[in-house]
Order: sequence, then C-alpha cells, then structure tokens
Amino acid sequence: MSARGSSGSYKKKTYLSPTNVTIMKTLLMSLLCIVCLLTSCTDDAPISNKPEGTLNFIVEKTNSAESGRLLSSDSLKSVLISIRDEKGVLVYDRLQIDLISFGGGYKIEPLALKAGNYQLIEFVALNKDGVATYAVPKEGSTLAHLVADPLPINFKIAANAITEVNVEVVKVEEDNKDLFGYTVLSFNIVKTFSFNIAVFTYNKLSQTFELSNANLIVKNGGSTIINQYLQNVTNKIYLKDQSGNYTLNVAKQGYAAHQRQFPLDELKQYANSPMVITLYPTSLTEGLEVYYPFSGNANDESGNQHHGTVYGATLVQDRNNNINSSYYFNGNSRIDLGNILDNLQYPFTFSSWVKLEDSNNIYNPVFTSQDNAPLYNGFDVNTNVSGVGIGYGDGYGENNPAYRRGKTVNSSIYGVWTHICGVVSGPNNIKLYINGKEVPGYYQGETQLPMASNFPNDIARIGQMTSNGVTYNFKGFIDEVKVWSRALSADEVPASM
Repeated sequence: MSARGSSGSYKKKTYLSPTNVTIMKTLLMSLLCIVCLLTSCTDDAPISNKPEGTLNFIVEKTNSAESGRLLSSDSLKSVLISIRDEKGVLVYDRLQIDLISFGGGYKIEPLALKAGNYQLIEFVALNKDGVATYAVPKEGSTLAHLVADPLPINFKIAANAITEVNVEVVKVEEDNKDLFGYTVLSFNIVKTFSFNIAVFTYNKLSQTFELSNANLIVKNGGSTIINQYLQNVTNKIYLKDQSGNYTLNVAKQGYAAHQRQFPLDELKQYANSPMVITLYPTSLTEGLEVYYPFSGNANDESGNQHHGTVYGATLVQDRNNNINSSYYFNGNSRIDLGNILDNLQYPFTFSSWVKLEDSNNIYNPVFTSQDNAPLYNGFDVNTNVSGVGIGYGDGYGENNPAYRRGKTVNSSIYGVWTHICGVVSGPNNIKLYINGKEVPGYYQGETQLPMASNFPNDIARIGQMTSNGVTYNFKGFIDEVKVWSRALSADEVPASM
C-alpha cells in the first residue's frame, strides 16, 4: 500500500432546505464495543485502567413515506460524531467513521469510551461525496421539535454494560442550513483510519498464551495522541490520518513493555486483521544478553544495543501474520551481530522461532556466538529436516569431537513455525525444548572442559556459520532470537515463546 494520508483537512458546504424534511429515528445498531479508554493527549498522561462499557446507537425512520432504518439506498458513506465528557472535554471532535453495509442497511464501527457520563453534541450522516445528508437538530433550533430528543443527548457508559442511545435524525434538503442549530453545516472533516490490535500473555494454569488486557500509548512526531486501555479482545483503534511515523507502546504491570515504530501505510494494513503483540514477564529480562524481535529491523531490544547488520535477509510476515516482523534467509544471507558474547559461559539459554525450508543440507545454522576462528568455540544452534541441536566448543581445536560437546533431538521443524530452546548448564546437563516441551535427545562430542568464548576477532551471526573450513547457510524463516546468561527453568521456557 502506498498512499499516505494528508494531515490537512477540507471543507464540504451543505445547503439545507426547510421543505420535505424527512424524520428518521436512527437505530444505528453499532454494538459500539468500547474496547479501550481514551485519555488525554499529553506525554505525561497517566496510564488509565478505568473499565469500559458498550454503547449502542439506535436509528429508525419514522415518517410515513420512509419508515424503518437507514437503507443502502440512502447512499451514505460515513457519520461525523462529536462527544464530550462530563467535564466538557471533547472526547471525539467530528470524528468521521465509515458506515458498513449490513443486511440492506448500515452499522457503525465500534468506538472507544471510558465508563462515565457523556453528551452527544453533533451527529451528521454524510454521503459518498462528503455532503451532509441527515443530521440531528440541536435544542432551541427551528427543527428541534421534529425529534424527541434534540442535541445534546446525555448518556452514561457503565462498566461491563450496554448503553443504548436513541438518535432521531432529520433529512437534509437544499435550503435548510440555518434550521438545525449548527453554526453552519460545513465541516472541516478530519481524515481518520483504524487498526486492530490484540495482546497475548502466558497463562501458567492453562499453559497457553491467552488474550490479555494492557495499556496502549500511541505517539506521532514525539507527541502522545492516545493513551488508552485495551481489553482482552481484538481492539479497534482510531487515529488521525497524518504524515510521519506512529510509535506504539503496549504495557502491562509485571510484563516488559513492547514498543515499535510504524510507517502510516504499514499501520493501515492492520485494518482487517489484528496486529498480535506478545508480552513477556519482566522476570524474563533477567540475564537477557540479546533479544532480536525483528520488528521492522535487526535491532537488539535487550537494552544492550547489540544491533545486527543484515546481509541479504528480507523482512516478511511472522507466524502471527504481523507485517515485516521476521526475516527470511534465502540460503545465502546472514545477520552479523559483532563480537558481543565474549564473556558468555554456561549456564546459558538460547531460544528462537524458526521455519526451515531447506531439505538437503545437514546443517542449517540458526545462530552461532563465535564465528571466524578455525576452532570449536562459543556455541551454535543447528537444524535440519530430522532434528535440532545445540553445542559448544572448548577452544582447543576443531575437526575432532574431542573439542566439542552438544545435544541433538530428533524433531523435524521443516515447513512449520517451531519454537526451539536450548538450556546449557554443563557438559552433561543440556536440555532441548520444542514448542515449550522438553524433548529427550542424545549427546555428541567428548569434551568435559568449559565453553571457550573469549575470542575478540570472532563475531556472533544469525543464519550462517563456518565450521571445519566449510560455510553453512540457513534457508527459511527466523524470528524472536534471544540469549540469556542463565538457565531458564522448565516453567520459564514456554512463557518465553
């Protein structure tokens, strides 16, 4: 997708007529599932955990000529809605929301509101040209007597409850522009877009990742534009369509925050399917040496700034269909990480998501901590169609099993996303986990000496390794690469997936 939205606005002037005014009682069955709580737009806005409820607008035509609901034949495109809270603060200021054809009529996309008291102060339906076609008259206006409840309409959002608001609208004709109580039915329409987001955390009891609530902060150009609560559902978020990058920060108490920057056109690609965010317990940041989530780049998110340099690997969708969130290695590509793990000794843990495409090579290296020197040193993680292995070298030589030690499990990862994890605590204490479950395997190599890591000319790599003078390359997909300088427990491994 290419086009970026403009931050500018445009005016559409509509001329209203006092004749042939048609009343419609609008039963906008929008099941406005209030999925998040809107807060103030300042950088210092506090995280809000206030609960939310559900708002339904109900619309129906009531005059004899056109009774019933809004129909597709009315050729409507969107509605403009303005809502203020009990303090008089605008929560939505002429927010334009697309109408969706539904059962021969229309429904409105969900909105976001916190529990509390509100007033609906503007409600206008627009056609495909952005011209006002129906509007709710304001109290004291000439047309106010045509509806049972002119604007403003008071309503209350209760936590975990559905609030229904009856809205009657009057059809806009040619010469009526002063009779609705609006200064003028001419609008600076704010162009908006929406995206979907779902947050998951690990549940120890069910031993699965489940939808979770969290808090979302979105910034554009350094300014906070929303700070709202996310439910444990797929949440639809509305933003102003403007140039620049959007930075999303998802946080939950007890979990490490997730932050990522999105270009506008990339964020818009989540309009129909959700962006999936996994939050990990803060305990899993202890001893975390490197973390490459591959969220649009090869940066290290452990806080240690060990950013990678990409050679030939390309960003693609990950296992959750998130855009530009994993790397594809074509069999002749790699990511160099530099000399970053020289002080690593066991116990240590490695984990990653992989999807192998190569069915021929005996070695498809996912990771090596020390590459370049003609010695078995550091550790490496390798895969092939029949198994996964992790091993290390003692630094005294190569091309001989006397200088290395490792463990292999017979578990194919060919053609399917698989989580692999190796926990190395000593030469005779190596555990391998596939999709969070420990799998029995067999040891290889003979050394009982500690792992050697202090080789300043060696570098860590993802997707490529040289051993015994031969360079091997990974072909397939790699994501979420992590190394800890400690042994993860059997309970921590599945929570780290």
